[in-house]
Amino acid sequence: MNLEQVASVDLTCTKGNGTAAVLFATLLSSLIGKQCRLNNPNQYPTDTPADQFLPEYDFIVIGAGSAGAAVAGRLSEAENWNVLLLEAGDNPGLTSEVPVLFFESQHTQDDWEFWPEADGKSCLGMEGGRCYWPRGKALGGTSVLNAMIYVRGNKHDYDNWERMGNTGWGYEEVLKYFKKSENADKSDEFHAKGGPLEAKVYKNGEPKLISDFFYDAAKELGYEKIDVNSATPVGYGTAPSTQKDNVRFNTAKAFLSPAKDRRNLHISKNSHVTKLRFDKNENRITGVEFVKGGEKQYAKATKEVVLSAGAIGSPHILLLSGIGPQQHLNEIGIDVIKDAPFVGKNLQDHILFLGNIFALTNVNLKTADPEQFKVEEFFKYLMHRTGYYSTIGTYDFMSFINTPLNKDNPQHPDIQIHHLIVMAKDPLVWPLFLKNQGYNQETRDYLQQLNENHTLFSPVITLLRPESAGEVKLKSSNPIEKPLIFANYFSHDDDVHRVIEAIKYHKRFAKTEAMAKLGIKRVDYLPACAKFDKDSDEYHECALRQIGSTIYHPVGTCKMGADPLMSVVDPELRVHGIKGLRVADASIMPKIVSGNTNAPSIMIGERAADFIKKAWL
Repeated sequence: MNLEQVASVDLTCTKGNGTAAVLFATLLSSLIGKQCRLNNPNQYPTDTPADQFLPEYDFIVIGAGSAGAAVAGRLSEAENWNVLLLEAGDNPGLTSEVPVLFFESQHTQDDWEFWPEADGKSCLGMEGGRCYWPRGKALGGTSVLNAMIYVRGNKHDYDNWERMGNTGWGYEEVLKYFKKSENADKSDEFHAKGGPLEAKVYKNGEPKLISDFFYDAAKELGYEKIDVNSATPVGYGTAPSTQKDNVRFNTAKAFLSPAKDRRNLHISKNSHVTKLRFDKNENRITGVEFVKGGEKQYAKATKEVVLSAGAIGSPHILLLSGIGPQQHLNEIGIDVIKDAPFVGKNLQDHILFLGNIFALTNVNLKTADPEQFKVEEFFKYLMHRTGYYSTIGTYDFMSFINTPLNKDNPQHPDIQIHHLIVMAKDPLVWPLFLKNQGYNQETRDYLQQLNENHTLFSPVITLLRPESAGEVKLKSSNPIEKPLIFANYFSHDDDVHRVIEAIKYHKRFAKTEAMAKLGIKRVDYLPACAKFDKDSDEYHECALRQIGSTIYHPVGTCKMGADPLMSVVDPELRVHGIKGLRVADASIMPKIVSGNTNAPSIMIGERAADFIKKAWL
């Protein structure tokens, strides 16, 4: 069957709810651009109509993302509690199911599509000088459109949180909650079986074979093979993935699907929260205002509201509700309920930088007919869950390394590197990445042409603990209008210097005997930086400011801490000075963790649910 024959298939998105029907519709959506969304009652909870809302709920959770799904699912385990979960999105789109299509869910209705403000110092090779920030808007939140990588961070991250005054957030304590969620390959000191979240290492596809050369190259530079979720990972390893049978396993599947038949859990989809309602006499949040189906709604909470709208959404809702810096709220014209100076501050993110791009001239990963290749792999995945569509290639193969600037604690690396392999004339991953990352046309054309004749290897460098910090502010008092985001990438010189040191490390990596066997040859030379020698620090800084962007890990905007003047929530995630309100998502991180942020967000949701149970049971 060729692409024209596939395109002639009559795709009816409302027919068929089995796994095969879901995947067939998904892959057709990808191949021929027919977008659909399957209502699969066997997989996701149904929507609660507005006329079936209860007069009041014990708890209202805002946001069904990585943390919010965990909070709502766990709270509904208490049969006597009525829980309402409000989600601005719907069921995830079908393309989110297939591992290789993880970029394709961006710029869809599953994505908030945020664009931080241009600053003239970063994202210069992007459209309008602005980096694009995808954020999940569906059941499962950003776990619907991320790369499914399950990484927790480093022991020292959490021990540092505790030293900052956040009692009970040290590594030994949070490890219990990571293990509580996890269904891993093994059960040991760091891992557990039997939790609701699939988190196993997957080894599929020919690119995985190249990992052996990476291990050998790492050994030449003094690094060993590791478990990336051990306490202090330093070295090279493959991360677990939130998949099941080579299909995405988002947090809605993990925490909400098992709860979908509980009568005490109501889930309202397509429900855009506009404001928290406040009782001044009791100094308490009493409910939530939201819009559903074009109609204004109100839900009352008798115990607590839990805000799990993410690092952008949670501070946005607080500010709209009058909880935030007094001067800013006055400027926007919002009545101040609580002067909370740190709401929206402390925005941190991991920077993605492609680093040097190399051709692997001895690696023959290519296809003569890209379109026919997609069709053939389509059926391979549909029938056997194997092949190109079943994997994210080598992107889950990663390293944690130290630059020369990280001398104080070598057990707490300052750089993470994902290893991206792209076959020559790649028909899907590379074009999708270049399109959805937000590169301008010049940058995109340049990066695309590098892939015409060679299998590419790109070390995707991530700065783990940036000094630069930004903020989230209101643009207006209109709750539908997106907030202003100031990423402030590379506003601190230390961030630039550390990434440049990581680039130099990978030049040494490329010169190892192991990599020489792959015929490695550097091919990048960014046109916007052509006035500099391509081996100079000036060239690397220029390239960093051109194409350095987000790796989708914004955190910190509702900072946890003991001091209400320097934080937003206390160590039990209660908003300082306001009764009946907690925040539980990545926004509470006082400092960003040294790794991908989805697993820590789930852990935060698990902890929040236990704090609430302890308080009310």
